[in-house]
Parts: sequence; structure tokens; C-alpha cells
Amino acid sequence: MWFTVRRIVRATYDSEIIEIEVRAHRRKIQRRRYKPSWKLKGQKGIITAPGPARLLPKTRLGTSVWAEVGSDKFWYYRPTYRLLCDLRSHGLDLAQGTITDGLRHLIPIFEPIEIAIIEQNIEEKAHWHADETRWEVWVENSVQTGHRWYS
Repeated sequence: MWFTVRRIVRATYDSEIIEIEVRAHRRKIQRRRYKPSWKLKGQKGIITAPGPARLLPKTRLGTSVWAEVGSDKFWYYRPTYRLLCDLRSHGLDLAQGTITDGLRHLIPIFEPIEIAIIEQNIEEKAHWHADETRWEVWVENSVQTGHRWYS
């Protein structure tokens, strides 16, 4: 009896697709509370582990949210309301007042950087930038015609 065995070759054609999946999520942290069966003088009734470290005290927003807000402001110069619209499309609904108040509290962190930038600019005496955006002056002048001049 003659028969042939056919070997089936199963080949795959692999391909790759690059996707971006960005999703905001809430991280719940549960801390156990203990009530000791004995009470010493001056001891609190319930003992709880300290909460997680936060960039700003008493806020629900984590460090990654503030990093996103800061990098968006630094790299893209986007207004806060546009950033919030983008975050809302990823499932995170934040109030603009929360972000604005948080940015106000972050100002002291950036003051040393601002001072260093100002000092560096002062040292560069050979190279200055000037802004010649007009500032409309609403004063009648015999030399100038109209109000599209700046002082």
C-alpha cells in the first residue's frame, strides 16, 4: 500500500499596528483602621496608616494629573479649558476651578526656576528681545494720524 503523507505548513503573516490607548482611572487606596482594645493615656482611639503622598495637600488629583497639566501648559501653551475638553474625551471630567486653584498653589514650586531664567537673561547683555506689539493710544496727537501708533 503506497500513500504519501503531506506535511501541512502553517505559516503566519504577522503585521503590527501601533495604537494609543489613554484612559484616566481612579486609584482607590484602602487603609485599615484599628481600634486598640486598650487605651493608654494620650493615645487616640482609632489608629490609621498615613495616606499616600500628594503633590498638593487635600486634593484628589494625583501627581500624574498635575504632570499632564504642567507639560500641556509648557509644551503646547493650551488654555486650561481646551486641556479639560481633551481630558473629558478620555473619561476624566474635572472642573476648571480645580485646575486653576491647583496651578495657583504650584506657583511657589516654579519661583526658583523663574528667578534663574531672569538672571540668565540679565547676564546676556549682548542679546535682547523686544516686543513691538502696538498698544493703541487713544490720545489725539498733532504728529500722529489715527490711533494705530504706540508710545
